[in-house]
Amino acid sequence: MFKKTILPLTALVLCTVLLLIACSSLISQVYSEARTVRSGAMRPAVSYEEVLTAILSARKERSAGDGIYFESSAEAPMPAPTAADTAIVNETKFAGYDDNLSASYSTTNIQVEGVDEADLIKTDGEYIYALYGGELRIYRAAGAESALLSRAALWTDDMGDVNRDVREMYLWDGMIAVVCQDYYWGEEGGGSRTVLQMIDVSDPEKPVFRSELGQDGYYIDSRMTDGKVYLVSQKGLWYYGSIEDPITVIPCVYTDGVKTALAPGRIFLPEDVTDENFTVLTSTDLLAETQTDACTVLGSVSTVYMTPDSIYLAATFYDQEESEPYREAQYSVVDHTDTRSTTLSAFDLADGLTLRATGSVPGSLLNQFSLDEKDGNLRLVVTEYTYHFRIFTDEAYGFVNYQPDEDDAVNTNSLYVLDDNLNVIGSLTGLGEDEQIYSARFDGDLCYFVTFRQTDPLFAADLSDPRAPRLLSELKLPGFSSYLHVYGEGLLFGLGRWADEETGWAEEIKLAMYDSSDPATLTELASYRLSEDAWYTPALNDHKALLIRPEKNLIGFAADQGYYLFAYEDGAFVQRALLTDGWEWENWYWDCWNTRALYIDEALYLLDEQGLRVYDLNSFEPLCSLRA
Repeated sequence: MFKKTILPLTALVLCTVLLLIACSSLISQVYSEARTVRSGAMRPAVSYEEVLTAILSARKERSAGDGIYFESSAEAPMPAPTAADTAIVNETKFAGYDDNLSASYSTTNIQVEGVDEADLIKTDGEYIYALYGGELRIYRAAGAESALLSRAALWTDDMGDVNRDVREMYLWDGMIAVVCQDYYWGEEGGGSRTVLQMIDVSDPEKPVFRSELGQDGYYIDSRMTDGKVYLVSQKGLWYYGSIEDPITVIPCVYTDGVKTALAPGRIFLPEDVTDENFTVLTSTDLLAETQTDACTVLGSVSTVYMTPDSIYLAATFYDQEESEPYREAQYSVVDHTDTRSTTLSAFDLADGLTLRATGSVPGSLLNQFSLDEKDGNLRLVVTEYTYHFRIFTDEAYGFVNYQPDEDDAVNTNSLYVLDDNLNVIGSLTGLGEDEQIYSARFDGDLCYFVTFRQTDPLFAADLSDPRAPRLLSELKLPGFSSYLHVYGEGLLFGLGRWADEETGWAEEIKLAMYDSSDPATLTELASYRLSEDAWYTPALNDHKALLIRPEKNLIGFAADQGYYLFAYEDGAFVQRALLTDGWEWENWYWDCWNTRALYIDEALYLLDEQGLRVYDLNSFEPLCSLRA
């Protein structure tokens, strides 16, 4: 039980005044740092000096009001680039391999056909590869005769000052590429690297560690197509003071620990720089164990979307407009209007990493499913946000006060179509006022997206004419879907939460099936609410945690009560199984977070930190259990 403490009124007032005075400079700094610039056209840098000058200029602008001074080293001659200052770009092209699309086994739930996404488990239909406890485990998938063949630690005590976080992996033709996040401390200070640890698993009983290929920055996202991994990381500058050595600032790539700085021509600068973060993008051929290209953009990234031919990097920023100061009583007053915008950078993949175009749209993206490419056009849905507030400054007493204007805050949602050069050619705006997007899914010329505040409007839009998108329908239901999936012809599946229609309070997990055969008249065919004892599943936020195979009529996900399996039959959801045997969870939130399931032939394989359990895919009777 918490003890309540009552302060005398005078002491409370005094504390409040002192707190406001102490925070006045912080308030100014926060809103100063909220300003950003739209990316505009980007160009390659001509020298390291140009890059460092841009960063120093951005720092001085950001720190203008807080008394921090940065010494510019750009006035002195920069050290001439050496051979170690240029990135190695391998132009050799390597042949890819076709996936076995006819195999009777499930794969990672991905967004774009032909573009794989990293996950904790992978299978080739004969073996299962799993990342748990900082190690790679390899199982023979043989139903009741399944066996643990080998395990390999991905972090050992002899790694010195490096701490490693094992994230996720790819599998390609006998080669595993594990994405690791390394944190280190050395003579140049601390930082982070994103590393691909290559492991030859052609003999599953004796995995062999091969090359380590890395890049500066913490891991953002990745994709793989035709055996080539595209890795995105973000490198920030966390220290203040003069910058004299390019190698401490310019992003580097690594091959087995050998450090190589990116060449100036592979560093892309926006027209005006206010962001000190570097987004690093590399491509790696898994079978050749070689980084084939690398580049960086001076600017942040928050969302990655990829097709077999292009990769898009998106970042959402807060934009702020200020009025001229005016007087009210003893105060100097400035009106502020906050909005959000999303900048986009498109890279072609046919011949290395080629920056094709940059652009921007109003509003913010939800996640990767907010974007889709078709016929050379990029389609995206965003939530547009406008917020007004005023800042009062009493110069005589150094007092700053902040006054929000909640009545003028407006949320709307929009759909934009951009051409190959990322110019807006079509739009549909002003949808779902005072709501925000909770999920989206594109299906050919159709776009479905859900907004939510108290009810769940499911919108359907027609994009067959990219210059004139049309809203077809709007279906309002209690709750919301945080994930949408096309579940066969004329069916759209949604996973989310049921919510109280009056309060908007989100409650139980909800499954929904919609009739999309006529998008102009969307209807809900069925819904299913889990019991109050099972109110969380990681599949609400991570589509890779969802086993969904319409051809098998199978929907599966882990929740705090076990692993649920559903089918959709005769217009209703049917719970086929709740797998709980052998589960010894101490903390349901963390224990179900990394649980995955897949099927091979007629067996279902359930994996988590504790090991592997195998079930009959039809009866769900247990076949065997392998403790890690």
